[in-house]
Amino acid sequence: MYLLNVLIERNIYALNNTFLYASNDYVNKGVRVLVDFNSSKDLIGYVLEVNETTLTIEELKIEKGFNISFIKDIIDTKPLLNSELFELGKTLSKKYFYPLIGTYQTMLPKTLRPKNIKTKSHIAYDYFYKINRNNINAELTPFQKKILAKFNYFNEINKNELNKSKGLADLINKGIIEEIKKEKYRYKPQKLFEYENVINLTKEQERVYNEIINSNDLVYLLYGITGSGKTEIYIKLIEHYLKKNQTALILVPEISLTPLMISRILSYFNENEIAILHSSLKESERYDEYRKISLGKVKIVIGTRSAIFAPLDNIGLIILDEEDSSSYKEEKLLPYHAKEVAFIRAHYFNGKVILGSATPSIESMAKAKNKIYHLLRLEKRYNELNLPLISLVDRKDITNFSSKSYIFSLPLIKEIQNALKRNEQIILLVNNRGYGRTFYCRECGHVFKCPNCGSNLVYHKNTDSLLCHHCDYKMAKPNKCPNCGSHFLSFYDFGIEKVEEEFKKIFNVKYEVLDSDRTPKSLQISNILNKFNKKEVNVLIGTQIVSKGHDFSDVTLVGVINADSFLNYPSFRSYENTFNLITQTIGRAGRKDKPGKAIVQTSYLDNYAINYAINNDYESFFNKEIEQRKLLNNPPFYWVLKIEIESINENDLYDFGNDIYDLFALIEKDVIVYRLTNISFFKERYIGQVFVKYKRLSDIELTVNNLINIFKNKSGFKIKIDPNSYDY
Repeated sequence: MYLLNVLIERNIYALNNTFLYASNDYVNKGVRVLVDFNSSKDLIGYVLEVNETTLTIEELKIEKGFNISFIKDIIDTKPLLNSELFELGKTLSKKYFYPLIGTYQTMLPKTLRPKNIKTKSHIAYDYFYKINRNNINAELTPFQKKILAKFNYFNEINKNELNKSKGLADLINKGIIEEIKKEKYRYKPQKLFEYENVINLTKEQERVYNEIINSNDLVYLLYGITGSGKTEIYIKLIEHYLKKNQTALILVPEISLTPLMISRILSYFNENEIAILHSSLKESERYDEYRKISLGKVKIVIGTRSAIFAPLDNIGLIILDEEDSSSYKEEKLLPYHAKEVAFIRAHYFNGKVILGSATPSIESMAKAKNKIYHLLRLEKRYNELNLPLISLVDRKDITNFSSKSYIFSLPLIKEIQNALKRNEQIILLVNNRGYGRTFYCRECGHVFKCPNCGSNLVYHKNTDSLLCHHCDYKMAKPNKCPNCGSHFLSFYDFGIEKVEEEFKKIFNVKYEVLDSDRTPKSLQISNILNKFNKKEVNVLIGTQIVSKGHDFSDVTLVGVINADSFLNYPSFRSYENTFNLITQTIGRAGRKDKPGKAIVQTSYLDNYAINYAINNDYESFFNKEIEQRKLLNNPPFYWVLKIEIESINENDLYDFGNDIYDLFALIEKDVIVYRLTNISFFKERYIGQVFVKYKRLSDIELTVNNLINIFKNKSGFKIKIDPNSYDY
């Protein structure tokens, strides 16, 4: 008999320990089992440890002091995770103060998670006929010879290509033809764009490439201006590690960037060496891709954030392109950052991590300047092309606008018209989704806010609804103000739907729109990018989706419609996000043989983030921003712990919030704690957050664990802990 230490599928702190079960059959560590838990209902368990025993159930009951139940079923024949990922789960659970079962559930695709779910995927097969020439020793009819003749040029023939017949059945019965099955993969990566299959690095690129392969450092920050050719270096590095029989993992921050990266990699490497992982795949496709990776059938994985858990072995290289993106941070489940997971995995395999960006995060550049990361620079555009010529338009100056539009300035309208006359392409950035950014009452000034998180609700005209872009709360557009009863409701701070409406009034040309509301899936994005690449349309209007990674040869004009939108966002990262967005978007223009232009519309001509962005002066921006971060004790000088609590009672929420404050206020060194804030009410629960700034995780680790132990004994509460919150 065997004793199993089993994690129960319920992802809560109170059950963050193993429970003992028995099995007459041997069970592999790391598989799912079906168990009866607490005589309530059948649950999925995940086996952490297996030990053989010679004692009977009765003897074990006496020894342990409690009853031990037998498992009901073994779900898997093999472990779901290899040994490296199995141990990684334990490391991340401790690092992020998260229940271990929840960590494993985050790491695995939905259909393999240790959790009761309805969605299940199975292996799909293609069926073939194969000829066994050693068995051709009997007399054959002319028809049978005709069937066998079809195998003269093929070893195997798809079953659907041979019609059923008595002659075929006889050949199968005689063992001359046998039926075989092969696993098929339901996702076929598409090469959206054509790229060169031979890459010749420039001297600057060659220098960076050699510095990476000849160094023993773990992490490299590749800071290269837009259009400097970072992807070419990625490809040559992947080639280097594949020749060493190692694997490579490439992450991009957004689904919209996967078509471009997939096309680049498919142009250079064999399709059979590549797997794709991102949220737009169907569960069956994701299941196939995951199996393909875990069976060692591929050498390269391309994906978004969750692909960092791809079951690759012998990883030589992990690349995070656009490393500054907030999309690499998970906020809802296990609060991991893909960058931090990459460091752990690369260290395990003695591999390397490349962080690439034209606008590195302040934290990454600070570590590079302190020689924690190996800093590499690309200061010239590929083929030494010039950066776009940039014009700043003052939105406060009414002479820059006409009765045609208060959104499109006269200089921008003129440049769009000129580019269209030359049959050149244009990208327009609108950094607001929806129609009106803030919905309010014109009589009393009441602003409609999300009851869940307190964010301003955004008006979407196409659905006539208000939507929270932070937590996805949605409501029908109200007819009157809940504060004063007025029916005079309106919005201010326009979004992409309003920009599109204005564009159609001014320009009678075809265009496409890219935003996460209307194009949430990879296939939709791919279709639009493909049309734009083929010049079926010359204008692309989009949100942040269009700002990074895209490489279109005929884009000569970029218009930043509302450069101020990030500046007014309540975040210590608002200036950094503004600088990055403008810099990256400008970099989409003039990437080939035609010179580029950019028009940036702003109401803040003197703002340092905007001015440094239009001058492509990252160093000056970094120096200014790091001063502000130090003054306000923000990252990278302090890190931010976020503790979110929920309660059915408002007074209990405040009491628990005060208890948390007192708990952390007792820490004497390098810790700053703030009172309960961001109070909201949603679905009959009160929600609030406590923020703690700290310099070293070791300074707060014991206190966080004490908090978790206290919380376990409190009923009516929910708690979420994020030790490295991206924002506060």
